[in-house]
Amino acid sequence: TSALTALAFDSAGFDPSFLIGGDVAGFDSGSRWTGSEWFVLEADESDSTFLAPPRAAAVVTNIEPDHLDHHGSYEALLGAFVRFVTETRGPVVLCRDDPGAMSLFPLIPDECDKPVTYGLADGSDFRVSDVRARGDVTTWHVTEPGGERRELTLALPGLHLVRNATAAYGVGVMLGTDRDRAIEGLARYRGVGRRFERRGAAAGIEFIDDYAHLPTEVEAVLEACASGSWRRVVAVFQPHRYSRTEAIGAEFGPSFDGADVVVVTDVYAAGEAPRPGVSGRIVVDAIAAARPAQEVIWAPTRGDLVAALVDLLADGDLCLTMGAGDLTTLPDDMLAALTGTTP
Repeated sequence: TSALTALAFDSAGFDPSFLIGGDVAGFDSGSRWTGSEWFVLEADESDSTFLAPPRAAAVVTNIEPDHLDHHGSYEALLGAFVRFVTETRGPVVLCRDDPGAMSLFPLIPDECDKPVTYGLADGSDFRVSDVRARGDVTTWHVTEPGGERRELTLALPGLHLVRNATAAYGVGVMLGTDRDRAIEGLARYRGVGRRFERRGAAAGIEFIDDYAHLPTEVEAVLEACASGSWRRVVAVFQPHRYSRTEAIGAEFGPSFDGADVVVVTDVYAAGEAPRPGVSGRIVVDAIAAARPAQEVIWAPTRGDLVAALVDLLADGDLCLTMGAGDLTTLPDDMLAALTGTTP
């Protein structure tokens, strides 16, 4: 969403500086400084630093129970987002399709301006409709608060990207960007590093890597795969942090419905100490309980992963790696194993 906003603003002549947690195709960097009055920042609620910078506008895409090791409780996390919204000195654009984001509305004091909403849901101020996916190209219409209707296009699949681009378009409209030029900027979007990033192919097997590490993210990325022509989607998932796996690991059960086969490895610690009884098996068990017919393979180590995938993958498959840890290097290992080269 931050990358889409930067592209829309750039095309509209705002010449924004930006700081984003991944290299943006088209800018070939995750950051730049231009000295203009506009700065697009991918803000982070994990340690509350998203509350620090002054904000002329803000976007909230979704809220779910995460980073509770810092916030202490989901209620405290919501309280931080209420501050994020109410302390913004300008328009706030919020996803009406997301229950967590919408739960902020009754918590916002009456004297504060309410956010503008976007999404497919009825009542969205920036209403998405007529979504059409043809291969990697997605088009849709956005109806604005005043009733004006525009067509937007992305050269990537996924309903989550439709929502994200609509958020970028909406905040641009609220800040006075030229609509047509902003739409041109959105059409230039070709992705961000570790977001549905194509990593190569060998033996008829394609490898795509994504940073998805929460249930809604996994579900969204697998939904984006539905428009592809692969024979099978093999989802490889690495849970991230023992605290997160303990807190929400059981919620992953239905998130892998878009996969033909799921392979789960052990937890990426991210500096945390192991916790008794906490491993990637929590996710395996959650999938088995929610979807007994789903094929799930437990491969706890990197060696187990490579061996399982070499035996499993075949011509026409997509191997989709997901997680916020070192699983991002697995496509290199697999390509090397399939081609007999050194990663």
